[in-house]
Amino acid sequence: MILIAGDSFTAETRFALWHDYLINPSQKKLNVARHGVGNIFIAESIKRVVEQNRIKACLVIWSEMDRLDKAESKVKAKMYTGLSGKIWNHYGNMVSGEAKADWKNLGYDKVVAMNEEAIDYTHNLLEQFEIPYAYSFINDSDLVPERFKVDAIKPFIGDYAVEKQMLEDDDDHANTECHKEYADILRTSITGKNIERIINE
Repeated sequence: MILIAGDSFTAETRFALWHDYLINPSQKKLNVARHGVGNIFIAESIKRVVEQNRIKACLVIWSEMDRLDKAESKVKAKMYTGLSGKIWNHYGNMVSGEAKADWKNLGYDKVVAMNEEAIDYTHNLLEQFEIPYAYSFINDSDLVPERFKVDAIKPFIGDYAVEKQMLEDDDDHANTECHKEYADILRTSITGKNIERIINE
């Protein structure tokens, strides 16, 4: 089974996305991406699946580095997801205006550090389980550590959509043509790697 993870650039929607064009349709895949989530939740969703299933490969597009996700006992945010018996509230960036007390207590730098730790943990986990993986980010940013950028597939899909003016009506997300082109970019980037053979079986 191929594991797919990310935020709204990867979550199921009304039209085909990059992974639909990239992965052989005969392959079984599990898409745990959700709209509005951040990297802390993305990491947790990958962890839950990897620990309980046989995963052949993982493809993930990480979100922004300053989004706050929290596992709590009840719904507190506009965007939330149930996972492993808990409610994960997705508070977005600090400018969202949600979870003001949490942002005040944690501080902006701490939230960014939590995102970085979540990505590090996930990459280490996938390597520990010897699962081939490839990753990218939705946007380039000074908040994305250079060590992550080195192995990330570039360009990043959000930046590519803006540059090519291939946006949905919301002017924020890539349209279906962009997803199709981005799948070709991903395909070229993983050529010759073990993950290429797996997703094309």
